[in-house]
Amino acid sequence: MYGTHGNSKAVFFNYSKEVLQRTKNISAITVNMSNAQTPASPKEQLQELNLPTAVWIGKEDEVLDATKVISFFKENNPKSLTKIVEGEKHLSILLTVSNHIGPWIHDILQ
Repeated sequence: MYGTHGNSKAVFFNYSKEVLQRTKNISAITVNMSNAQTPASPKEQLQELNLPTAVWIGKEDEVLDATKVISFFKENNPKSLTKIVEGEKHLSILLTVSNHIGPWIHDILQ
């Protein structure tokens, strides 16, 4: 789906109100956000990326092979920060990754 439906909510997360308030996670992503997660040419796009880039992935990710994801980033964007986060899964990392993202953003802005 594209066009006028791009800003429609496409994927909903079943977080409790308490989790949403405590973590500031989003409760849904739009069609455009979902489409952005599936790049057309990931290798080439990552190689051409000229911005600070970082990836955090859970060691227990059930959807992606964390080691392969990290290798892919290191091969195609050697300057990117990569980290496998112990004890986290594909979605559980969403509850804790802000502990990593915040300091990283702070460091790159210094």
